Amino acid sequence: MKPTDAPCRRQPAFTLVELLVVIAIIAILISILLPAIGGARRTARKTATKNLMVEIKSGISNFRSQTGRLPGFFTPEEMGSNDNKGITQMENALVELGSGKLDKNAATNLDQVITLTIGSREVKIDVLGVASSEGGYLNVPSKGVQGNQGAPLGVEPALVGRDQVAVDLGGATKLQMPDVLDGWGQPIMLWMKNDAAGATPDFARENSGNGKALFYWRSNFGYLDAPSQKNISALGSSMNANFTSNPPTGRGRTMEALLGHPAFPDANASVDDPRPLSPRSDIVLVSPGPDGVFMDKGTSAGNNSFEFRYLPNGVSIPSAWNGQAFGLIDRVDDIILGGD
Repeated sequence: MKPTDAPCRRQPAFTLVELLVVIAIIAILISILLPAIGGARRTARKTATKNLMVEIKSGISNFRSQTGRLPGFFTPEEMGSNDNKGITQMENALVELGSGKLDKNAATNLDQVITLTIGSREVKIDVLGVASSEGGYLNVPSKGVQGNQGAPLGVEPALVGRDQVAVDLGGATKLQMPDVLDGWGQPIMLWMKNDAAGATPDFARENSGNGKALFYWRSNFGYLDAPSQKNISALGSSMNANFTSNPPTGRGRTMEALLGHPAFPDANASVDDPRPLSPRSDIVLVSPGPDGVFMDKGTSAGNNSFEFRYLPNGVSIPSAWNGQAFGLIDRVDDIILGGD
């Protein structure tokens, strides 16, 4: 046999079965790793959001220690009135926490200068100044207009029409009052106790036109009437509410569950319907969490009778609640931080 006539050797290669096995192994590894990666990302966003909320709390505390009051140009009664067409409690606080508050007679020919009005009171705001931490009480990142600075979370002045409930600011190109955004790009909601409520106020009311209360739902109407919230959130504007019944129903009861201190129930309340004696704190910050919905009703979406209920620490769910549509605070993905 000639040297050139040596038998041809086959090159080693994967068989079809081997390829399928490798692909199956890769698919299994991906199915294992993806949830872990998603969980790590979710944990990182949650941690960043908590840190941001702590910074907001610190800014509010510093303001209070220097002025003797909670921040906000408009009073709790003004924020809770029906004259408030969408300014939220966080936006009201940012008026004084940021560095953008202007003289009432300041020029208004710039798109970044807006006028906030409730009733007969108004204040002019440089929204970019509010969004900046320079010269103010906040030590939080600024995202710039529509988040174009690349920060994962922080203070963002949005364009009118892109915000939760558009407040008429006198021009479609004007910037909206800034919000503080969490790790998922959703606004963080702020509740502040009404220090002027008096000796025996109600815990929560729909608005300030029907009695004194520690908290007014209307002060966060701007978030809770948004399309993403009104029909899904247990605090949404489409939910039933009776703030004067004992206990309240719907939104009123959910406010007690969210804002009531779990360690201090009202001893005079019914055993079947516990109610809070005092708030969780003078200020309460709430991020809607990964699902973007404040106090999400979950599988009860579309049920206008759904409500979250206040349950003190160490107390079992009353048997009288059996068969009723309710939720408990410790079962939501919202991030809740008391202030003091």
